[in-house]
Amino acid sequence: MEPIINEKRYKDNPNPKAEIGLVISYPFQYYVYKDIYKHLDKSEFIIDLGAFYPKVQPEELVGNIVELLRKNKAAYRILYYSDYNFVGYLREFFSKYKALVCVWERGCIRLNCNLNKIKINLTYGAGKELTQVRVHRKCHDLILAYGNRDSKLFSMYTEAKVVGNPKFDDWFNNNLDKNFLEEIESDLRKEKKTVLYLPTHGDLCSIDFL
Repeated sequence: MEPIINEKRYKDNPNPKAEIGLVISYPFQYYVYKDIYKHLDKSEFIIDLGAFYPKVQPEELVGNIVELLRKNKAAYRILYYSDYNFVGYLREFFSKYKALVCVWERGCIRLNCNLNKIKINLTYGAGKELTQVRVHRKCHDLILAYGNRDSKLFSMYTEAKVVGNPKFDDWFNNNLDKNFLEEIESDLRKEKKTVLYLPTHGDLCSIDFL
């Protein structure tokens, strides 16, 4: 496969102290990590654009992720699709990290240069037990679970710790982004009822069917 040389490149915003890489492939994953990230001063996001290698992700995807991370003043580095072609570069890129945190067991955490890195899985989503409790979880050294039930299931594969569901911290701490809520409300027509439809993605998504 020929390396891609026409990718749009963005400027990284690295954390010089980072030893932990939080792997992200879609903007929504930022919200899965964000309430953990703010407590880890030696961490940064890794935007992994080769998570579905050899399939190429949409060009605008990286722009959307970068915009979101910049807006929230988060540190990040970008691993481009074409970077997967260069073993030496991959080894150098990941040399600073002691641990990688991910929501999936695909993409950069499966690279040969990361075989000896500590791998931590952060679960997300509910009601998808057959998807969540999968045998591939055993590639992780630690899984951060919602509660006792999923912790016991994950413990069949590797070590698991109960941490709750951090992405709801803002809701329970009454710390929601009021500007964002006002922006949404301004788009609503108050004289009409509103239906909120929040499908998941991939093979479990209902949007194509509907």
